Amino acid sequence: MGKFRIGSYEDLSNERGFQFEFKCDGCGRVFRSDFDRSETRILKKTNESVGKVASFLGNLFGGKVSTVGSAIDSGTGLVSDVSGDRYDDEKKKAFEKAEDWAQESLKRCKKCGRWFCEECYDAEAEMCSPCAEEEKAEEEKRRAEEEAEKEEREREEEQRRREAKKRVCHKCHEFVPEGMRFCGICGAPMIKVCPSCGAENEPRMNFCTECGTRLK
Repeated sequence: MGKFRIGSYEDLSNERGFQFEFKCDGCGRVFRSDFDRSETRILKKTNESVGKVASFLGNLFGGKVSTVGSAIDSGTGLVSDVSGDRYDDEKKKAFEKAEDWAQESLKRCKKCGRWFCEECYDAEAEMCSPCAEEEKAEEEKRRAEEEAEKEEREREEEQRRREAKKRVCHKCHEFVPEGMRFCGICGAPMIKVCPSCGAENEPRMNFCTECGTRLK
């Protein structure tokens, strides 16, 4: 993956050099790069000045000086022809340098992709503050939904356990819910009370599960 580029900036460059402004997409705080002089434009201006002086002297005195002036004028024209490409290349490098500098203060939100200063950025979440809050709210919603699903599963499991505790009437073989002392279908008793210790036993038991007394 290539390096992320800051999309929001203002170009303050002119003939003398390059400068750029980068803004926080949250609060609008401005980060302005240092002014970077254009060597190509300086060279062009220097040659133009020298050419004009030489041309003036050539016109004034004639002869060889005039030839020198013409040669320098030609050189100035050559610089003018190539300076556009050189200037553009200089500007590109200057922008990359300024952008590297700006990225020390502006951080990219991994969710929305915009750039924010440290005051508007959650470094732990690697997101801008609004996106971090939104992500937090979504996470809390997910947790609440998971908790509700967990509770529902527990209720269903409890219901299954209650269903599993249902007993079968030893006489009519119908299911009888836990806690009922008599079958609701045929009226048969669902427990045997031990005459010795009073413990309740299932009807199919022949001996008390507490004291071992024979049950009737």
